Parts: sequence; structure tokens; C-alpha cells
Amino acid sequence: MKFKKHQLDRRHNGYHHWKYFIAIRYEKDMYQLRQDFFTVRDWCWTTWGTSKEINEWMMDNKQLDAVSQNPHWCWQNDRYHMRIYLRTDKELSQFALVWI
Repeated sequence: MKFKKHQLDRRHNGYHHWKYFIAIRYEKDMYQLRQDFFTVRDWCWTTWGTSKEINEWMMDNKQLDAVSQNPHWCWQNDRYHMRIYLRTDKELSQFALVWI
């Protein structure tokens, strides 16, 4: 698996909630890429607890009490992007220790 770390700016969804996203790089077939993404997402789920896909997280954040949302991470998995969003340097460091 290969990863690329990006720092969010105003162009990105979730700019006000997260500092980084990790893009999972395409190096094999699409099936393997999806399997790799789900492996990383499962690790995040185990490490920081349950979360939601970014669009769902953003909608719920507007409607629900922000305390009920997982502040550490979320993900994006659509046709064009497979990303893990991380809140702070702390989460990025934990991620890097295991995956990068």
C-alpha cells in the first residue's frame, strides 16, 4: 500500500474540521485498492472508534449535537477518491507509525 498525505485548505470538504487527509495510492488493480482501503478504514475504526463517510458526517454535524460526532477521523470512498480524513497532528502521527 502507498499513501500520500495532504493538508486540507479551503478547497477541500471538511477544511474546518480536519487538518489532513490520506489518499490511498493506486498501484495494483482496483479490487486490491479497495481491499487496502477497507483494511486501513478498519484500523481507524478500531483505533479511534466509529465514524461516518464525510458527506454524512458533515450533514449530521449541522443537524446533530457536534459532541455526538467522532472528532478524530472520517473517510471518503467514492468513484474518484479513497481518503481517510484526520483531525490533528496526533492522529496523523498514530497513522504514520503503523502505515507509513
